[in-house]
Amino acid sequence: MLNFASDNESPVHPKVMASLQKANEGFVKSYGEDEITAKVREQLQTLFGPEAKSFLSFNGTGGNIIGLQALAKPYSAIYCSAEAHTLLDECGAVGKHAGAQLIGIPCKNGKIDPEQLEQTIRSGRGIHSTKPGVLSIAQTTERGTTYSREELNILISIARENGLKVHMDGARLANAAAFMGTRDLKAITADQGVDVLTFGGTKNGLMMGEAVVLISPEAAEDFAFVHKQGLQLASKNRYMAAQFEAYLDQDLWYENAQTANRMAQRLWNGLSKISAVELSVPLEGNCLFVKWNQEIHNRLKGNVRYHYWTPEIFEARLVTSFCTSEAMVDEMIALVSDAAV
Repeated sequence: MLNFASDNESPVHPKVMASLQKANEGFVKSYGEDEITAKVREQLQTLFGPEAKSFLSFNGTGGNIIGLQALAKPYSAIYCSAEAHTLLDECGAVGKHAGAQLIGIPCKNGKIDPEQLEQTIRSGRGIHSTKPGVLSIAQTTERGTTYSREELNILISIARENGLKVHMDGARLANAAAFMGTRDLKAITADQGVDVLTFGGTKNGLMMGEAVVLISPEAAEDFAFVHKQGLQLASKNRYMAAQFEAYLDQDLWYENAQTANRMAQRLWNGLSKISAVELSVPLEGNCLFVKWNQEIHNRLKGNVRYHYWTPEIFEARLVTSFCTSEAMVDEMIALVSDAAV
């Protein structure tokens, strides 16, 4: 069966698996005191700037929770897209563990509407409302779109004008960077004014793991305790770090994301020639949102795994990964073409 369901379902990159095997030798210090973890921290500083402090987490939800805890108080309001993963797909974890309130802002194609953001921030009732505290931005968004530098600047300027800190959910940050054509992650995060971000690995070739990167010195203060209390400190941290060592070496993260994005574009280039298929969201990464009819969906069942994202309008989400091949893409195009006849 062809799989375009999620990059979460892809295998581990061979270089990452080899790095894990290499790390599996002898006894080393635990809880992040090992040499591999130290090297990864240096690698992440090279990517995000010399002041960046980094901690590894088991998954994106864990990374988002502790990252937001570094910025928010229990009485804080955290503003995010109305379609944000933190709001809709993390089982209320941020509210439970950080105590803060997530507030969804109307968006278009996953991107937060600046006017709506400013209006919502200023609509509070003082002590009777949660205090404006954090703006959380997903890059790429849940609809696969990528904020441009200009769009980020507008949103972050609004945040700063209103005294907010800025968090970035970068589960697919690598795909955003590849779409923007830059390997300079500092330029599209720290230099834009992001205080804390998660740098995704699981969706882009790792077995598990994200890196929580703290740019703001204030956010980094005592974060080691947040990391531990938040259940994200692995005792055998070398195995988390070994994955990132390979991932960051020679920009494997970028190479993987480029491949995934390129395969998504190839898929759309083929599907766009089929009159029964319509692109419903701009393609700006590795997530392709298309509309087709129920007949196509029925005929693909059993041959292709993907998410029927919005069934009432026959919208499907197709996701490519670093290991999606041209042959897989071409076979998918052929199946849809035959189903559309």
